Amino acid sequence: MYLSPPKAAAMRVALGYFMIGIFWLILTDVLVLNLTNAPHLQSISLSLLIIISTAFFYGLLRRSYAEIELKSFQLLKEKQWLEAILQQIPSGVVLAAEPSGKIFISNKASNEILKITTEAALTLDDYISSIKGIHPDGSLYKPSEWPLARSLFSEEFISNEEIEILRKDGTHCLMLTNSAPLFDTQKKLIGGIASFFDITSQRNSEKLLQESLQKYHILLDTIDGIVWEATSDLRFTFVSKQAERLLGYPKEAWLDSPTFWADHIHIEDRDSTIKTCLAQSKKMLPHDLEYRMYTAAGGTIWVRDIVTVVTKNNKFIGLRGIMVDITAYKNTTFELERSLSLLNAIIESTADGLMVVDLNGNIMRYNQKFVKLWQIPEKILDKKDDSLTIQYILGQIKNPDQFLEKIKEIYESPEMESTDVIDFKDGKRIERFSQPQSIDGKSVGRVWSFRDVTEKSRVAQERENILEQEREARRGIEKSIQLRDDFISIASHELRIPLTPIRICLQLLKRHIYTMSPGDVKSEVLFKALENADKQFDRFLMLVENLLDVSRISADRLILEYEEFDLSELVTEVVERFTPQFSKVGCQVKLKSQTPIIGNWDRARIDQVISNLLTNAMKYGEGKPIYITVSLSGNQAFIIIRDFGIGISKEDQPKLFGRFERTASVKHFEGLGLGLFISHNIISALGGNISFESNAGEGATFTVELPVTKSN
Repeated sequence: MYLSPPKAAAMRVALGYFMIGIFWLILTDVLVLNLTNAPHLQSISLSLLIIISTAFFYGLLRRSYAEIELKSFQLLKEKQWLEAILQQIPSGVVLAAEPSGKIFISNKASNEILKITTEAALTLDDYISSIKGIHPDGSLYKPSEWPLARSLFSEEFISNEEIEILRKDGTHCLMLTNSAPLFDTQKKLIGGIASFFDITSQRNSEKLLQESLQKYHILLDTIDGIVWEATSDLRFTFVSKQAERLLGYPKEAWLDSPTFWADHIHIEDRDSTIKTCLAQSKKMLPHDLEYRMYTAAGGTIWVRDIVTVVTKNNKFIGLRGIMVDITAYKNTTFELERSLSLLNAIIESTADGLMVVDLNGNIMRYNQKFVKLWQIPEKILDKKDDSLTIQYILGQIKNPDQFLEKIKEIYESPEMESTDVIDFKDGKRIERFSQPQSIDGKSVGRVWSFRDVTEKSRVAQERENILEQEREARRGIEKSIQLRDDFISIASHELRIPLTPIRICLQLLKRHIYTMSPGDVKSEVLFKALENADKQFDRFLMLVENLLDVSRISADRLILEYEEFDLSELVTEVVERFTPQFSKVGCQVKLKSQTPIIGNWDRARIDQVISNLLTNAMKYGEGKPIYITVSLSGNQAFIIIRDFGIGISKEDQPKLFGRFERTASVKHFEGLGLGLFISHNIISALGGNISFESNAGEGATFTVELPVTKSN
């Protein structure tokens, strides 16, 4: 039969009193028997003694039992109160008895955390089997490894052990566990207690916080500037990684030296920067600073420091800010300022009056030349109103309506460019030019340019008069040249007509004299005179032919008759034909010819060109040797004629192939100056080229280049 602990205690107390009563009864009985020997007295005394003893013992028993019941009730209340407290505790609490491991307390929080009930887990083994603990390495907790088991069976104290729990429903949680063994007053192990918290949300929050902090630091390190924090005495307590990139110093250098920042400000900016920073900070005002700093590489950069004042209880306790590298911006600003200065200088130094107007008709810029040109008072220009300026200058203009109409037309077409001339009443003329001002392809205003062209117009008119006179004179000259060319053409044809009969007559006379009076002195003199007349006739005939060629070339009627022949053979024939003339002037001719060179050209015209060149070499060669080379290179044939005569001066060379151009005095060298002109046009018509090299006193070398073709 099972008795509750209070009843068992009461029974033990009653039993103790009963044993004392029995002992007291025996002791009394012995005393009575010893005092009297009367049997009836002994019997009465014994009965009375029993009754009295029983009543006494019964009273004592009831009193002890009442005290025990009261104490048991108080203990029960304390237990209930303790259990109520345990149920309200947010952490899980489990108490197990030793050695059975029976769980006699498991509060509500423990059931909710582990999602099990005391009814489902009467012992520690039931508890452990309902959940799984996972070590950090992924292995499962053994039954003996659980904190409560280690406290219950090994008397181990466990503090703040984190256990990942896999619940029966498949969910996970992270549990922070504390466990300790329980001892009675004799220090005997009677059980164990475990308390635990579900720290899943806390760890998740910590993880998120850590990730946020990591992102925050990454963000700080990726900001293109130095994020920093400093104390009120300007000692830096934090800088981002960009400090090392921008200036080259490690982060530790900023933090170790209390004066690092001040020491690395440019000497010219240091005092003013620190003074401004401290003054604004003491006023607890945010501020921006621009100054230079020395880099680890020995250079200098410009930084913009955006500073926020940190306060506590309305007192300045520190600074936070960000330094941005503005070196490029500063360089650009300096360059812009220089460009603006240069632009201002250009605008003011230009000969034109300039005015810039925005789309609303506001005057944005003008130079002093504009003011001087239009004589506009400063008080009007100060109002920056384009319409007021226009109204003021209308009185100076000869045709104001036309002036206004043009402005209206221009303003109605923002992309229009315009140029015109404005006539003033006083005779002054101003050229007006207008074009749109654009930024990124978008029109933002208009630029007006004004130039005084009064003198220019006068000079232009005078020049136009002179040019007209020159044109008239040129027309007269061209008419004269045309008349000359016409005359030469007509005269050449008319002169050529009687030449053939004259030549026939000369030939007949020579033959008649030679046959009628052979050996007669007078006949021989007459024969030589006729031969000389024949030579002069040939010269005259050549001059007439040259004049005819000039007229044909001028009229673009030069006719070429192609035939296939050997160029080397033709040159040889021409040289042989000129041999008597070479001998007469004592000129030695050396011909070097590559044979054969077959091509399709105009034989007669090539003969004419070679003859002209040999005539010039003989005429200007001063009797010195003449070298002639005929060669072939690829598809080009070359004729090179070189003399060592008077040569051609640099001044005369540009006009050498001109019509009627001569480089030597007519007194010493006869001719019309047509040979090279005709030769150049013939060779060009054949698709070739004629060139020369010469210096005065060193002779001349003429090169004829002809394309070798086999067909017409």
